[in-house]
Parts: sequence; structure tokens; C-alpha cells
Amino acid sequence: LAIQKTNLLIHSIREKDQEGLKEIIDYINRPPEMDLTYSTGDVRVKTPHTFLISTKAGPLQVGIPADTVKDSMQAGVDIPQVYILPSDLFTFGTDETFAEVEFPIYFNFFV
Repeated sequence: LAIQKTNLLIHSIREKDQEGLKEIIDYINRPPEMDLTYSTGDVRVKTPHTFLISTKAGPLQVGIPADTVKDSMQAGVDIPQVYILPSDLFTFGTDETFAEVEFPIYFNFFV
């Protein structure tokens, strides 16, 4: 949909198509629609400071602790292909890191 609207905008500007521009302006000013969200609203704690979010594209994980791929495989759950690094990459005191990106990248390379 985004590509379709972007193409319409570019075409309307090039061709000076007032109706196309009006359609884009109406689309931008429309009230938000619930079906535009990609999240199903299901957020689960995987480990302390690590969360799984169910989306239409599959699971998304916030935080990447060590052994996260192995933990997912042992639990029999889908292994996320999308990871988000949190603003705090590790905890002081416990020295736990949430930015162990090597194995998820390596694993997803072969998926």
C-alpha cells in the first residue's frame, strides 16, 4: 500500500494531477485504522529484559541475550528473524548483555 501511494504521489506531482493529489491528501488526513497495525498485541517476556512480540510477519524480539537461538529451539518456539536492540545493551552489576547479535545473524543466514 505504501508503494502504491508513493507512486500515486510521484505521478500526481509530475502530471500535475489534482485528483491524485487530493486522494493523497485525503489518505494522509484520514483517521488511523486498526487494521494497519502489524502487531497482534501479544507481548511476552522471554527472559528478564527480553521480550517477544507477535506480528503478522512472525515473532519480533527486543533484546538479544546470549544463547537466545538455543533457548528458542529448546522451547520449541519460532526463532525470530527480526531483532531490536534495546537502548540499554547490558546491565551493570550482573554484566548481562542484550546485544549478542552474532548467532541470530548466523542462524538467519541459513534459514
